[in-house]
Amino acid sequence: VSLDILNFGNLINSDWGVREVVNSAAKTPLVFNGNFDGAGNPLFQFPGTAGTSTFIDDISVISRWQIQLGFRYIFN
Repeated sequence: VSLDILNFGNLINSDWGVREVVNSAAKTPLVFNGNFDGAGNPLFQFPGTAGTSTFIDDISVISRWQIQLGFRYIFN
């Protein structure tokens, strides 16, 4: 008989063991602002996420605790 507990941290506390993924609304690339510095290098600007969280909780099975029970019988 075997017992496996997957994501044990989430079993203890629902805030632990939660996988976070990138929020698609917060993915904004760098934007060329049309200016150059004194050495002639282009200047870029990061618009930011403007109140949007960069990461969100993943609600898939990976973020939940699971128990797996196994039985093994050997025939001789």
